[in-house]
Amino acid sequence: MKFGLRRKFILAFSILVLISVSNFALLWFAQQNAAEQQEWINHTQKVIHESESFLGNLKNAETGQRGFLLTHRLEYLEPYNIGLAKAQENFSSLKFYTQDNIQQQKLLNNLKIDVDNKVKELGETIELARRNMTIEAMTIVNSDIGKQYMDSIRQKIQKFKDEEYRLLNERQEQFEQSKQLIMILSISETLLLIVFIAIVAYSIQRGIISPLINLNRNTLRMIDGKNIDFPLINTNDEIGELTSSFQKMNSTVNSTMAELSIAKNEAKLKEQRLNEIIWSANVGTWQWNLKTDEITINERWAEMMGYLTIELMPTDFRMWKSHTHADDLKEMLEKIDKLISGNVDYFHNETRRRHKNGSWVWFLDRGKVSERDSDGKPIRVSGTSSDISKRKQADQLKSEFISTVSHELRTPLTSIKGSLGLLKSGVLGKFHDRSMSMLEVAYNNSERLVLLINDILDVEKMAIGKMDFDMKPIEVNHMINEAIESNKGYGEQHDISFQYSYTGDPIYIEGDKNRLIQVFSNLMSNAVKFSQQGEKVYLSTSLDDDLVHITIKDHGAGIPKEFHARLFEKFTQADSSTTRKVGGSGLGLNIAKTIVEEHNGTITFESEMGKGTIFTITLPKLSASSEKSLNIN
Repeated sequence: MKFGLRRKFILAFSILVLISVSNFALLWFAQQNAAEQQEWINHTQKVIHESESFLGNLKNAETGQRGFLLTHRLEYLEPYNIGLAKAQENFSSLKFYTQDNIQQQKLLNNLKIDVDNKVKELGETIELARRNMTIEAMTIVNSDIGKQYMDSIRQKIQKFKDEEYRLLNERQEQFEQSKQLIMILSISETLLLIVFIAIVAYSIQRGIISPLINLNRNTLRMIDGKNIDFPLINTNDEIGELTSSFQKMNSTVNSTMAELSIAKNEAKLKEQRLNEIIWSANVGTWQWNLKTDEITINERWAEMMGYLTIELMPTDFRMWKSHTHADDLKEMLEKIDKLISGNVDYFHNETRRRHKNGSWVWFLDRGKVSERDSDGKPIRVSGTSSDISKRKQADQLKSEFISTVSHELRTPLTSIKGSLGLLKSGVLGKFHDRSMSMLEVAYNNSERLVLLINDILDVEKMAIGKMDFDMKPIEVNHMINEAIESNKGYGEQHDISFQYSYTGDPIYIEGDKNRLIQVFSNLMSNAVKFSQQGEKVYLSTSLDDDLVHITIKDHGAGIPKEFHARLFEKFTQADSSTTRKVGGSGLGLNIAKTIVEEHNGTITFESEMGKGTIFTITLPKLSASSEKSLNIN
């Protein structure tokens, strides 16, 4: 069985603990004995001190007695009374401290007789002096009976003290012996631990440190690319396994280093190619450190604005904002905030930046969070910027062309639609079924073309800011009922009905009624298109402080998740194939979003595939003062 390092360490630790515990126990008992001896020494010294204090206080009482007898002054009675009281306290303490010593107790009992006689003698003389019988009092004093009592007391106190001094010497000798025992045990434990630690250190040196030193030397040689030539110590434990593993690792590292060298050269080549691709793609790159607010840009990013990188220093977010067009700044900051807060996965924004020559250059910025901290908070955003000024110019030309064509087409198309309507109505005569079918197709297509052209014109008006809005107070419930009535026929064609839930109280907003009905009509017609026959489209209104929320809910197919981000863009449809089942220009939602935003509102949606879609339009409620004025009128 292998006797590994863990078992060796456990054995050494167990021996160390055993030695330490045993020595600690012996030291503890020795120290307890020494502490006990020290307490007895202190006790004996206290007894000796009390005996000396007793004799001194008794002498003070006698001195006070003599002073009173000679002078008859009462102040001499104070030392008498104090000395006598303290002497009695000292005697009581001596009795208490020596209660476990029979011999000393007997001596104190004998002493008590002399003390009582002495106290009696003192008391009688003072009493005689108080009665002006000084001669009688002095006769007692001169009889030497008091002196005899004091001599006897001194002798017995001395005998008492001699016994205590004998006990003190005996206990001090025992205390010194305990101290010597503690010292011997401490020295023995120290020597034993030194011997044991030396043995363990030698074993560690031989079995662990020496092999590890050899491994370290071989590691350094391996790092320097040299062959291993130091002998490796093989032992039947983890160090032996480590040595064997090192030998295997060495061979693996040699082969891996060769592979890494090849991979490094390939990575360097790829990096060079990537830089060439970025340069040839005419793309600027940037990296924003959110903690320091520094933005690192490449030379191409600066060149697109006519600068050298050093001319834009310091390159931080303040520089970024200062070169951005004021009209584009709000939208850019909102999109960046959504990216940092985690509401979107990537940043995509078109903005104008001032060129060094004073002109404005259109930038397309794309970016995403490239690094987060341990808490998941973004700390770095990376992205690219490209010059789209030429594309913007082309879009402007395209918009002007579309606007011109649309205007030129709308007048003849309106005439064609009117003529087809007359033919279809039968005013100019009856047609047979086949002809009527062709007229129906032609009329529907002309109607779709007129709607498409109107949508295109609305988009262009919005793009150049020429769409007019007739802002007036509007009662929301009445407006929605009017929108439902306008789309009722379209719903009946698809066997779809509308259901509106609302409170009985009037709700007022300020807006262009026709434009808002245009928004609701677009959302309601979309709901009808994508709902199954027999379904319902639900409309509802609710109030939240000063905001009005209007929802349009269907149980249709739902909007694909990958299409959510582009839903409100121009010419955008979830199914843009030539075989799609429902028609449309792809402009309706873009127009609806713009109209709602012109009313200081928002339009949002929730959708789940197979369960339907909910669009919510949020508009500011008419202020209380304006509503009150409206009701009065």
